[in-house]
Amino acid sequence: NGSIVITSLSKPFGLYQLRWLKDSVTTVAVNTLAINNLAPGMYYLVATDSNGCSKSIFKEVVVPLPMAVMNETFVQVRNDTCGFNTGAINNITVNSDVAVNYQWYEGTQMVGSTLNLSRLNAGTYYLKATDARGCEVISRTYTVRNDTSSLPAPRYNDVVITRYNNALLAIKNALRVPVTYQLFADAAATQLLASNTTGNFTIPQVAANTTVYFRVMAGGCYSAITMAQIKVVDETIIIIPNAFSPNGDGVNDAWRIEITGLLFVNSLKVFNRWGQEVLNTKQITTGWDGKINGKPLPVGTYYYILDGIGAFNKRVFQKGAVTILR
Repeated sequence: NGSIVITSLSKPFGLYQLRWLKDSVTTVAVNTLAINNLAPGMYYLVATDSNGCSKSIFKEVVVPLPMAVMNETFVQVRNDTCGFNTGAINNITVNSDVAVNYQWYEGTQMVGSTLNLSRLNAGTYYLKATDARGCEVISRTYTVRNDTSSLPAPRYNDVVITRYNNALLAIKNALRVPVTYQLFADAAATQLLASNTTGNFTIPQVAANTTVYFRVMAGGCYSAITMAQIKVVDETIIIIPNAFSPNGDGVNDAWRIEITGLLFVNSLKVFNRWGQEVLNTKQITTGWDGKINGKPLPVGTYYYILDGIGAFNKRVFQKGAVTILR
């Protein structure tokens, strides 16, 4: 696509026959001062007057400008996993003396405009690099496959509930990619009870000790089967810590009472060593920060009384000591 344009002659154009020669041999145009679509080579303009006398009046070399050079020696292809769009194609380099635009294609569909391509699903891709002169170089095609390796097995804690109550099973290691969690009644994963995308399940009105099973799936990938046990009790279980350290270090900063089963709290009261009340509440699951009126209480031993109604309308009355450490 080279070209030569002569803008003027020293004598009138109409006095001469003009002929363009490539490499002194091949005629490429006549009677024109501009020639286009030229390949590399030496071009001469020859003028012939009315007497038949000819003379070369101009010559110029059309040289090939360097094209972009694509180097695919160190290309790296990473396969997709379980349809999560984790595939990638990296380490192709393009050398050019002018700016280059990049276009990745999957078939006829453009899927990227950077030199490295990421977040790919399974497919076949190629890169087209176009320099500022409009010259293109195209890579080989690269196939990204879908690896169906195992997913991390979901983890759940065993739970204890009172009979005929709902059991909440909360996942401990939820994945940050779209997956489906499945709940089964059997270890062979043939009796599907429920499925969702959160990994948290509620089993209503559990009447007896039960074992349930879990699995994660995405595309063609599955995790191993895991299990959790639901233990049913006919009583209210209360676990009251005997110390806590509200020092702001993020460890054991609040006094939290754990309740398994039903409990209607009449009151939870805490007293200092002189019998002065420093806490009176019905909200026992939110935790106490060891303060009174927003001010930290001093280190020492305090005494509590928990009064309420538990499972089967049984009276719950517990008292004991809790130590504040700092």
